[in-house]
Amino acid sequence: SQGQAGKIFLPRQVAVQISEDGENYKVASTLDSTQIFQMKRKLMLRFPPVKARWIKVFAQNYNSKDWLFVDEIFIE
Repeated sequence: SQGQAGKIFLPRQVAVQISEDGENYKVASTLDSTQIFQMKRKLMLRFPPVKARWIKVFAQNYNSKDWLFVDEIFIE
């Protein structure tokens, strides 16, 4: 959740990239700040079933001095 008084902010953007070979990645799904704000606590990125062996999750914060905390990442 987000709380400006405690300087806790949701990420600006979240993206998932997938790869079959670990070298060539393609974007599978992204969330922008509006979508993230609407979800509040649980950010869920959904995309059609794909074949992938490697997954990268990127979350962009608003300021380079901000910290980013992630509790869990589930992949089904």
